[in-house]
Amino acid sequence: MVSFKLATAVLAILCLGFPTASNASIDCNIAEHVNKAECFCRFPMNRDKEICKPGSNLKEPAQSNYQSKIFNGDEVAADAYPWFSRAVYRTGGSYQWAGCGASLISPEYVLTAAHCVSDNETVLERLGGYQIGALCAPYGPNAASNCGQKMEYFGIAKITKHPSYITDYVDNDFALIRLDGRSSITPVAIDRGDISPSYEKSATKKNLWPIGLGTTEIGNQASRLNHVNINYVKNDQCNSISSYGGLITPNMMCAADIDQDSCQGDSGGPLYDSDNDALVGVVSWGFGCAEPGFPGVYARISSQFSWIREEACKAHGNPKPSFCTDDMPPMASPPPPRPTPPVSDPRPTPPILPQPPSSCVAGETAVMSVDVDDINVDNNNAITRITKVKNLKIGDMIRGYDADLNPTQCRVEAVGNFGSGEVFGNYTSSHYMLKEKSKVIEEHGTRGDMTIDEKYDLISNCPLVEDEVGNKFGPIDSDFCGGHVKEISWSDYLLLHKAILNVVRESGAFWFSGASYSNFDMVNTHAPHVCRTMVSCMKDNESCHELESASIAFIENGLSDSARKRALAAFHNIGSHRRLGSVSASVTSGGSVRKLRGNDKRESAE
Repeated sequence: MVSFKLATAVLAILCLGFPTASNASIDCNIAEHVNKAECFCRFPMNRDKEICKPGSNLKEPAQSNYQSKIFNGDEVAADAYPWFSRAVYRTGGSYQWAGCGASLISPEYVLTAAHCVSDNETVLERLGGYQIGALCAPYGPNAASNCGQKMEYFGIAKITKHPSYITDYVDNDFALIRLDGRSSITPVAIDRGDISPSYEKSATKKNLWPIGLGTTEIGNQASRLNHVNINYVKNDQCNSISSYGGLITPNMMCAADIDQDSCQGDSGGPLYDSDNDALVGVVSWGFGCAEPGFPGVYARISSQFSWIREEACKAHGNPKPSFCTDDMPPMASPPPPRPTPPVSDPRPTPPILPQPPSSCVAGETAVMSVDVDDINVDNNNAITRITKVKNLKIGDMIRGYDADLNPTQCRVEAVGNFGSGEVFGNYTSSHYMLKEKSKVIEEHGTRGDMTIDEKYDLISNCPLVEDEVGNKFGPIDSDFCGGHVKEISWSDYLLLHKAILNVVRESGAFWFSGASYSNFDMVNTHAPHVCRTMVSCMKDNESCHELESASIAFIENGLSDSARKRALAAFHNIGSHRRLGSVSASVTSGGSVRKLRGNDKRESAE
């Protein structure tokens, strides 16, 4: 359950199109249902379900149930873990939690989980940072506003993931973050290869402490740092058929105690050995929360100390940390081949990140509409009238252009309001328009007078809609594809429009309501990955698996609780691109679904 985040907001959402479906028949205590999205504990909307509570009786928890929160822990006293670091991003003059923890291991580096930064390095290096010494809300800027403990903030100079990090297995789940300054807070000592290997030889190993600010057992985000005392679980026991069944590699370690664990929100944070005063693990993943038989899984620092040392020491300023100059202890033997990945291909979700501004059409923009009853056989001789975008409704017929750029009558599939903002000649600057001469789609830019107007977005069954002065526009904007994509080919645009249209027709119009989003900034962070993977999926139906992980990140980080419930109820097979009920199946009109026989046919249709 590891926490793995305005026209653009609409577009990102449209691309995920979720067909409505009832989840009333889903029982998360039935083994065959546990891999359905309604039972994934990593989704906050599900955290109150029995499967996601400590001591759940489920015997085969869903393989996508990653974990990262402190269950049944205690609040931490000041100066107990001054090196604990809270990942944040800057929004204006404030800081918002990015959903992960970290540990200061030298004056210039923090260590966290690779899944906390994967696919978001560029944005994190620009807007992310770490609060070293974060203890309690509001986390500084001084000790008086951090429960009496010193706190320092640093931006990010560089992110380095472990070169052998594999998302499919969550193996080698390490990332080193070089800070943009030098901390004066004392770092934590780390396992140099001679601490956690000894656990395997001991009868028992107690006093291991996962530490974090994630959700507690009662479902609230902790306002003060928590820790919990758990015991080491040997790898062969953790890897048994009754537990993880071969998924645990030598780069991982397991620890647990009855009804105590790490879970949502502590990913990347420390597993601390108080007997040896050393950091021995990084919170990584696990099935369920405090689930009997399924310990928490941590990235084992001893297995990759040589990489940590090499990467941190080669660029470290003077004086360097002691682990750069001291002799290394003997290292453990190389790991065996990796295990077969779980069937459901679980992937931690990227952390919450900020987004660029939204892009829309002014509500005052006028289009040519016709009464449905007036449309004759050739579709072009109906009586037209001028209608403002803000007055359109689903089912209205308006003038637009088909894929061959022939004029035609188009049906409004969805339309909605996203507040007020700057528009230039009726369009926000990043909104995509047709460039007539070259037949490419490009940004509108700042042409025209700037005004403040109510912003709307709409999608029709035509790739382009025409306004009253002849501008041809669609629902897509450059922010949706990353901001740097100033223009897009007509062929790629048609693929995107078709994919979005498929999604909207199956899901309904709630994606065009501003109330469907919890944070528009987060929507735009995950939208570019959706844009890229959607085009790839449409071009090659065998390359749709990335669209599923992009969709999970978008849904988890961008939607309101009610919209998230509707989305997950519709996409009951999200994450499995070859099954009906996945995002890919909707986008490709079933093209991504493999041809199955016998029992597999029944499974793909569930």
